[in-house]
Amino acid sequence: NYQFVLQFAEAIKNMAKSKNYGEPDNVQVQAYLFLIGYSLEEENNSPIIRNIKRKIQEKQELEDKINKWKQESTRNSEIGIAGEKWVFESEKKRLEDLGYKDVSSKVKWVAIDKDDLGYDILSWDNDQEIYIEVKTTEKDINYDNGFNITQNEIKFGEENENWRVYRVYKKKDTFSCKILGNIARDQSGKSKLKPIQYFYNLIGDAE
Repeated sequence: NYQFVLQFAEAIKNMAKSKNYGEPDNVQVQAYLFLIGYSLEEENNSPIIRNIKRKIQEKQELEDKINKWKQESTRNSEIGIAGEKWVFESEKKRLEDLGYKDVSSKVKWVAIDKDDLGYDILSWDNDQEIYIEVKTTEKDINYDNGFNITQNEIKFGEENENWRVYRVYKKKDTFSCKILGNIARDQSGKSKLKPIQYFYNLIGDAE
């Protein structure tokens, strides 16, 4: 900025006096500033400087992508927790409204303690345990094209008839739900499953 130029010009004058070159006039100072500016511009266009700038830019772009991924990951986690909490509270209320207060107290939000069981909420229906896997999104229900589901969740569904998937739609503080049932056992549901991940077993054959 302008203040910096004035300070730099003053520094040139002081340096000239300290070297016993005498005090330069304003025209000489302006000439020095022009030459320095020209030299800096030439340096900025050199291959070395361009390479340094490129690396700095690439590093910044990578950091921006990492920060964006962290924000999205945190956001997705918050959305998932909010959906599970809503289903947990809804299941308790459903049972209470049906007059099953004792059963309502048995509803558990298991995923809050352990998230690899293959389901998120343990509830009850017709005196039987049901295992609810919650998949929450902020997408509009009319434009929802699907969701990811793990092999562990599908395996649990195949082994447990009362496993169900609840597709929860979150819009600000409002929730709605579509009960998809056991998509791991339902033939029409299984046809919609698309494998997108594999696990490479380093200690033995894949099971």
